[in-house]
Amino acid sequence: MTTGSSRQGQVPLLNIANLLTISRLLCVPILIWLMVIPGTVLTRLLAAAVFLGASLTDLVDGKIARSRGLVTDFGRLADPIADKALVLSALILLSWSGQVPWWVTSVIAVRELAVTVLRLAASGRAVLAADRWGKTKTVSQIVAITMLLVSQGQFPWWNLLCWIALAVALVLTVVTGVSICWRAGAILFDPGPAQAASLIGTLRARQRTLATAESLTAGQVAATLATIPGCSAVLRGGVVAYATDIKASLLGLSAQQCAHVVSQEVAQAMAQSACRVLTADLGLATTGVAGPDPLDGQPPGTVWIAVHDQSSGRTVSQQLRIRGSRARVRRSTTQALLRLAAGVVADSEGEYPGHTGG
Repeated sequence: MTTGSSRQGQVPLLNIANLLTISRLLCVPILIWLMVIPGTVLTRLLAAAVFLGASLTDLVDGKIARSRGLVTDFGRLADPIADKALVLSALILLSWSGQVPWWVTSVIAVRELAVTVLRLAASGRAVLAADRWGKTKTVSQIVAITMLLVSQGQFPWWNLLCWIALAVALVLTVVTGVSICWRAGAILFDPGPAQAASLIGTLRARQRTLATAESLTAGQVAATLATIPGCSAVLRGGVVAYATDIKASLLGLSAQQCAHVVSQEVAQAMAQSACRVLTADLGLATTGVAGPDPLDGQPPGTVWIAVHDQSSGRTVSQQLRIRGSRARVRRSTTQALLRLAAGVVADSEGEYPGHTGG
């Protein structure tokens, strides 16, 4: 952590990536001035050139910052502000001049501002990075706005192309906006932290400990538990046994078990080994297929989770079938395992949910 802070402190504020972002911000008033002065063909072409040039900096400044280690807090804040200011200024003035319907500008503005708010809200838990379609949306907006700025209305075929480009940009804007809202909702309303807090609180009150052995979740269960204050009194540690040979060498699984790693037997053995290796009262384990490719003859989303109670010697396991992306499979697996563990702890002498085994 100290090293990371030290590197951040050594990054100059006025580096090439931030200068490109600043130049994009400075282009906004120039673009506005060129669009509000009495129009000529030259001024509209200059406005198109300024917009296109500024937009191109958006395609490279982030890449430069990441590749050269020039990421700064200023860049994280200024980059999206510059993007939105440039695009929305151009669209508002195009609507003001009658070239773009106000409802189109309103839809795009609401989407861009809503996504910015959601990214800020989710930033404490995860990064809502732009995917391939998000980047395609950005390019489509740049193309459509540049074509509209160049358009003078003399050529019907060019006007048609402008409307097609604008329609494509609008559709991509809405679709990617819905996608980001869905992803943000899954992060913001993730019950995992609340489940983890409840489990940690219960175990702490009973002076019991737990440990994890994780495959497809790769430490996500332990990381979720570790976010809870006071977890050090409960969480003994975790083993990330992602590779099959690690399951054998660190957790002691047999060659026969490792031949079929996505199975109830392996999940139970991992939970038991977590208790043994890390001397914990409760062992939590995950194994399965996060995707996108199948594994061990099982389709993506096939998961086994298990909880071993060392005091009673009983192991509870449950199979999951989860649809969605890798992130959703791993997140849902974490939530399901925390629920299962809470049930085991709540009634250690009662009937266990899911499948049980010795």
